[in-house]
Amino acid sequence: MRVLPLLVTTLLLAAPVFAQQTAVPQHAKAAAPSEAVAQTVGQPPLHPITPHQVHEILELTGANKLKEQMMRSMWGSLQKSFPPFFPKDVLDDLEANMLKIDFEPMAVKAYQKRISAEDAELIIAFDKTQAGKRLIAAAPLIQQEMLMGGYKAGVQVAQEVIARHADEIKAAAAKYKQEHSDTPQVTSPN
Repeated sequence: MRVLPLLVTTLLLAAPVFAQQTAVPQHAKAAAPSEAVAQTVGQPPLHPITPHQVHEILELTGANKLKEQMMRSMWGSLQKSFPPFFPKDVLDDLEANMLKIDFEPMAVKAYQKRISAEDAELIIAFDKTQAGKRLIAAAPLIQQEMLMGGYKAGVQVAQEVIARHADEIKAAAAKYKQEHSDTPQVTSPN
């Protein structure tokens, strides 16, 4: 489900470019410019996205298919966390019920806090273009590459910082070891 927020963000950033090339919907023309343009992140839209629009975006972006993949992947990890004595029928029941979770009402609620019906029309129109379809297809790979790049950069930064503070870390480790040693310290009475 992490692909969906990345995709929506990307589409929102790209929507103004494509909006110049597509016809503006009638009710978007009727909306006061201050309503559509003044919308900022953190403020709910005056005309929130409709449940139908959310459904259409989820279908166009493949988010519903991705949900199933995500749930199966999460289930694989979760299943390993149960003790070996856990009855198989309980695990099977849990898996079946987890796969039935309907994320769309949660998506509707989250989208309605952030996306207007007018913006949704532009997003949907863009998603239907060849460029939108290519972006949707590329988004998982882009996200994966960004995650891997971020991971590698984080590891590199951690190694550099630890190397710069090696003496300080060694001293702290020695002090900790001394303070938490299992052997009692002998102190002289004087």
